[in-house]
Formats: sequence, structure tokens, C-alpha cells
Amino acid sequence: MSVRNNSFLFFLLIATLLISCSKAEDDVLSPDRSTTITVINAGPDTLNIYQKGTRLNSGSNLLPGGQYTGLQVSVGTTNYQFKRAGMPDVLMEAPFNIQLFNNGAFKNTLFVAGQSADKVFLLRDSLPAADTTYIRFVNASPIEKTLEVSIGNNFKYENVAFKATTPFIPIVNGRVYMSIRQTGDTTQIAKGYLTLTKNATYTLFTKGVLKGIGTNAFGARMLLAR
Repeated sequence: MSVRNNSFLFFLLIATLLISCSKAEDDVLSPDRSTTITVINAGPDTLNIYQKGTRLNSGSNLLPGGQYTGLQVSVGTTNYQFKRAGMPDVLMEAPFNIQLFNNGAFKNTLFVAGQSADKVFLLRDSLPAADTTYIRFVNASPIEKTLEVSIGNNFKYENVAFKATTPFIPIVNGRVYMSIRQTGDTTQIAKGYLTLTKNATYTLFTKGVLKGIGTNAFGARMLLAR
């Protein structure tokens, strides 16, 4: 074999080793490109959720007022489609940037609050420690005025706009009274008692519109945030 051929084989071997090392390094440094999200349905329709054409809620449909947790999705900005259960056409579609969190203290939550893309919004949640009972409020009702909410003795927020959320606030567990008004109005548009479990973390959210009927009627619902 000639010297020229030996030189060619030597450089080919070096190039192969460099590519292998680079690939191994990439494999170590690149994080897993998938994560999980929660989807809460504050709208009037029973839905199925899709990412890049693949249905995410394979077990059952997402009912109004319900939530799906632990849905496996790709990280990054992709389109999400929502279809009415049993219908082939896309009801709405919107892009969202889903971030990868390396610990259980953060999560991505999509709220569906109506029948158009501008009524779907993403919250990147910072969860509190599971050392006491916590609750937060999300305004998921596409109404013009802001809302005022009070829960128990130490939770009261005014001017909560559509798509806005309060922080998670520690609250006494047990039975507490909840009241929601439009800001500046004395009329209660939702009220009642909530039963809170020790060391649980909750999301209280509104749904529907004030003059809505059926599943689009205004109301409030509480779900576990974890």
C-alpha cells in the first residue's frame, strides 16, 4: 500500500473518531426534548387535543370544566389543534412555546376558554412546596370586566383580567367561603363553599360568560394543581 493511501486512511480514521466523540458529547449535553403539560377546559365544548396532528388525550375526551394532566408533548414552539369530540374539523389552532423544566416545581398549563385561538392561553406555573394548603385563582372567562375574588379570610384579589392568574396563596384547609364579583360591583356572580384538603394545591378558575347558557354559562370550578 502506498504512503498516499496510508495518509488517506489515517485522516479518515481521525475524522471518524472526531465525529463519534462529537456525537457522544451531544448525546450527553442534549436534554430530553419532551415534557408533560396540563390542559384545562374552561370552554363550552367537549374537546380532543392535538400536537402536530397527533392526538394527545388518547384515553377519553376533555369535558367542559375538566382537565387532562401528564400529556406528553414536544418541547419548543409548535401548533396545537383542538377539535370537538367526534368532529374531523379543527375548531381552533394556535402555536405555544412549551418549556422543559428539570424539576417538579414548574409545569405548563394550557387553558381553553372559548371557541377561537385568542381564547386559548398558556400559564407557566411555579408550584409552591407541598408543606401546607395553597390555592390560586385564574380568570378564564372571556368577559369585558375584570373580576374580584375572595376565598376564606386571607385571599382577596381585585382587577383580575381575562387570562390573568394570582399567585398560589397559603390558606387554611377545611371548609371556606368563596365569592366572585365583577370589580366594583356588589353582585356576586359566583359563590359557595370550598372544601380544601390539608397540604393540597388547588386552582380555582372561572368558565363561561355571564349570559351564557348550558356549558357556556358563567361559573367557577376548583381542580387540583398537582
